[in-house]
Amino acid sequence: MTTLLAQRKYRLGLQWAAEVGKTYGLWILIAFTVLQLLQLGLRLAISFDGEYSDYVLRYLPLVLTGIGWVYLVRDFPLAITTGMTRKEFFAAYALFGAVVIAGSVAFAELVRLSHNLFAAEGAGSLDLGGIALLETLIRSAVYFTAGAAAGAVMARFNARPLGAALAGVLIAALILRAIPFQLLLTEFAAGMVLEVEFPGSEELYAPFDAVLTGVFVLVVWLALARAPMHPKKA
Repeated sequence: MTTLLAQRKYRLGLQWAAEVGKTYGLWILIAFTVLQLLQLGLRLAISFDGEYSDYVLRYLPLVLTGIGWVYLVRDFPLAITTGMTRKEFFAAYALFGAVVIAGSVAFAELVRLSHNLFAAEGAGSLDLGGIALLETLIRSAVYFTAGAAAGAVMARFNARPLGAALAGVLIAALILRAIPFQLLLTEFAAGMVLEVEFPGSEELYAPFDAVLTGVFVLVVWLALARAPMHPKKA
């Protein structure tokens, strides 16, 4: 019994990950496969040279943010009411996040491989938000942890307006994080006060995103440590 209780957090984390794989993961794979087959058919029929299947990848970061947010808001109160401690929930969610992020990186590499094999001639390289595998991993992590942090502050304030406002601030920090770099790197024409392209370059600022990921994880920890606990079910 003691062993089962000690390992329940890992079972729960893997259970969440399996649920995501059978829903979001499966839907994304189906969408990518359908678009890829459609492109191949068009190329054979009319010399089509577009690359629409890669658009699935562009929305993946937002899906990661949504998963991180929704699962924390949904499952934190459920886990606590069944007797799980905050520390156990954090460990379960960390395992869940690691598996989801690994799945995201694997999908990105699948898209890269597919692009290299089937892309139209002259299509160029595929921008995955970073050339190195580590950069793709960090990019996935920062989006997932941002969603988890937003969900954690919602749980901390029982989804009251303050929690929603703080969650919005966290998501805004994620989305707008490239602007300071653009301000630093943009060469301004003579007499120009300000010119910022948004959303701007797809370039990944890996060190900054790694630090931001750590900040989001800290927010999750601190928010859950103060989140209200509902009475255990009889």
